[in-house]
Amino acid sequence: MKSERKFLVTGPTGATGGETVEQLLEKGHAVRALAHREDERSERLSKLGAEVVFSGMNNYVQEIGGRPPMTVEQFVEKHRSEFWE
Repeated sequence: MKSERKFLVTGPTGATGGETVEQLLEKGHAVRALAHREDERSERLSKLGAEVVFSGMNNYVQEIGGRPPMTVEQFVEKHRSEFWE
C-alpha cells in the first residue's frame, strides 16, 4: 500500500539517514532524500526508489556570498519549493 505522505530525509547517505530512507521506502512511503552530491551512495538511494535532490547548507552559504549560515528551519523555509511540491 503506497502512502500519500512524503518524507524529507537529510543526511541520507550516512548510516542513520540511509537506514531511515530504507525503512520508510519499505513501509511504502515516498521519500525525498537531500544529499550534498551525486555519488554511489545517492545513486543507490535512487535505485531503491527515493527521489534524490542535491543541495545543502554549503550551497546556501555560497549563494549568499559567504555570510554566516542561517538555521536549518530558516534554510528549509527559504527553499521549501525545492523540497515539497
